[in-house]
Amino acid sequence: MNSKSLDQKADEQANLDRFSKLETYLSYDPANSALIAEALELAEHLDKWDVVLSLLENAVKTDPDQAEFRAHLGLLLMRLTRWAEAKEQLLVAVKLGLDDININYNLAFCQYYTDSFEEAVTLLGQVPADSTIARDKTLLLARCEHNLGHYENAKVVLAAYLEDQSEDLECRGLYALILADLGEDSVALEVANEALTEEQKPMEALLARADILFGQQEFDFAKRDYLDATVRYPSVGRAWSGLGQMELNDFNFMAAITSLEKAVELMPNHIGTWHALAWSYLLSGEVEKSLEAFMSAYNLDPNFGETHGGLAAVYSMQGENDKAQKHIRLAGHIDPDSFSSVFAKIVLLNRENKVDEAKQLFNKSKNSFHPRLGFSPDTLIKKRIEAMSLKSTDKH
Repeated sequence: MNSKSLDQKADEQANLDRFSKLETYLSYDPANSALIAEALELAEHLDKWDVVLSLLENAVKTDPDQAEFRAHLGLLLMRLTRWAEAKEQLLVAVKLGLDDININYNLAFCQYYTDSFEEAVTLLGQVPADSTIARDKTLLLARCEHNLGHYENAKVVLAAYLEDQSEDLECRGLYALILADLGEDSVALEVANEALTEEQKPMEALLARADILFGQQEFDFAKRDYLDATVRYPSVGRAWSGLGQMELNDFNFMAAITSLEKAVELMPNHIGTWHALAWSYLLSGEVEKSLEAFMSAYNLDPNFGETHGGLAAVYSMQGENDKAQKHIRLAGHIDPDSFSSVFAKIVLLNRENKVDEAKQLFNKSKNSFHPRLGFSPDTLIKKRIEAMSLKSTDKH
């Protein structure tokens, strides 16, 4: 035992000595590919990953046409979740002629994480169906199609794979989420339940079941799955968004804000989540932050009626009547059923002491439903809107 331990120490010291010599050699001949390759192998063996990164970065600078070093650097950057940089290196490696299905898959993976979904779909189409990465390709392709909103394409991809691989719970979970997004709730719920076992809780299966239960107003069960998803998969914005919307539905505004702020950090391009965050701020009295959140939504899509309605709601709360009326008109032009603009009208009517008209408008519109938002504003604010309107009246 002691002899083996001594041998291991001797080998490690020999590797360290050799690596030290290689560093010296490279200081005189930094573009020597053979020396770089040997130094990389030793550095990885010695777990000197910062040195590996430095070696690779220097290698692509001194020899920018060395495709293998580009691919190696791309893989390391992937491990560091530096997706955009990894994509850049892998793209160059491919352009330099490095043709390998694993390199192509890694590039598609980086494209997925940098929202370049169409490019990833095109690249994955070049990977043979019978390749060694067929399963990984199927999952990634379906996820890209799903993110593009091509739900039927994603469904077809997974259905074909699951015909022979029905026990693949991760694929079944993604299939459930796609079915849920297609509105096939009963089948989606069945598939999600089959994918969720005591041992495995696939992320998409949890989200699918939570979304369906939320839609069925099974709020306690939906919240349980969203919370479970945030614990198991803390980097998934949709899980935080769902949890935040559940908290907002329960009027737990501070908890909602915490979850929704995390959600927009992880998926800053999701308008529905910005709206939920803006309403959370507004209903908790943080009017300025609400305005900022609605403006973030506006910058994503200036032609969304509910965004203009939300801005009108904020401006009405601030007493900016002209701005409120402007966005009420814009909201009415884009989306005549905008509940947010109705909220703004109610506040303005109360400010003018037209309480009866405000109540009539509220009663007329309180059952409105807006699926594009990802949540239903009427269920979120109807318990609060009269109190907020009365506060506005009390100030005058």
